[in-house]
Amino acid sequence: MFNFDLRSPPAHDTKSNMHSYPQRQVFNLSAQDFGGLSIIGRYNYTSANQQLLSHTHPGAYEFCYLAKGQQTYEIEGLVHHLESGDILYTRPGETHSSAQTPEQKGILYWFVLTTQRQVGWLNFNQAEQRSIIEQLNQSARRQFKTSQRLQIELDRAITALQNPDGDAFTQVKVKNALSQVLLMIYQAIAEGGTDHYLSPEISHNLEFIAEHLTDGSLSMQRLATQTGLSVSRYKSRFKQETGYPPADYMLRQKIAWAKTILADDTLNITAIALELNFSSSQYFSTVFKRYVGQTPSAFQRSSKSTLA
Repeated sequence: MFNFDLRSPPAHDTKSNMHSYPQRQVFNLSAQDFGGLSIIGRYNYTSANQQLLSHTHPGAYEFCYLAKGQQTYEIEGLVHHLESGDILYTRPGETHSSAQTPEQKGILYWFVLTTQRQVGWLNFNQAEQRSIIEQLNQSARRQFKTSQRLQIELDRAITALQNPDGDAFTQVKVKNALSQVLLMIYQAIAEGGTDHYLSPEISHNLEFIAEHLTDGSLSMQRLATQTGLSVSRYKSRFKQETGYPPADYMLRQKIAWAKTILADDTLNITAIALELNFSSSQYFSTVFKRYVGQTPSAFQRSSKSTLA
């Protein structure tokens, strides 16, 4: 997720300072040219990846926005569990990692703002910047629910950086987009974060899913009927309120359930797959690895060694 090289390039040459990997992009930028922005990145993982090791960003704040999925991070020993729509930030010099868990399947953005002297933040004047930094330093919380507009603005910034040679306004576009993002973060901190709202229909639907997770009866039609919505409207409403498509949510719940029972070595993997209504143990293993980053057997072995 994070790029550990915080050194600014000598000149704005985004192509030479863009690290592109499958499903992942990281841009190293000149903080002087981009209003304190030294790094911005995005990943869109279709399966779990390696864990993020402990590291720090001396003299810089880092902001992480989870647009889709779930992710666990640790800041100075305190663990944070992120859901879709959550923002998390670290202060200069704080040690953080993914708490020995893999980077999960999902969409995540991050960016780093330096506090070095003579570099103002984005489009903010000195008084506004001081107010933002004061808010970041005084907040007792690090994790907030924020507007989905963050993803729109972050995508705008990354899109502008993907083709800098043909656009003389790349820096302006990036600074404008990130100014909007930082303003929304500032507002979320000031308001204590927006409460995550679930309608009674979807709340009851989640309870229904939990009760019937292993009985093989959770067709999309049945779930939609349970909420009184059409299938298309149900899928849209469910994703809007939970951050996940229904099928993805159910798979995540099944994998979470599987992780709890894999520690019981009296149940073999085939039995667990059948219990969770997977078509085969091979398919169960494929799905499990996609979300956890390990096969069920490897996870079971690591769980035993931890308990030993």
